[in-house]
Amino acid sequence: MVSLGYTTIMFHRIIASKKYWSVIDGSNDGFIQVYKMDENGNDTPIIIRGVDTPEKDTDATNKKYVDEAIAAAVGDISAVLDAINGEVV
Repeated sequence: MVSLGYTTIMFHRIIASKKYWSVIDGSNDGFIQVYKMDENGNDTPIIIRGVDTPEKDTDATNKKYVDEAIAAAVGDISAVLDAINGEVV
């Protein structure tokens, strides 16, 4: 369906006699929402798989990349806490 000001793309499935939609909803404020919706109009966030390592500062990223970046920035937190505790009098 296309409307003035924004575009909505809906993918429809029927599972166990219930209708579900995967929805990509773009608005004129620059935001895109991706969610699933049941036949009663209830929507919930979805999981997007296969997100690659970011190339630009504005790229989305995956959980593994974030976890590794935090671990690299913090290092071994136990060693840091031991060093701090040893210096505190």
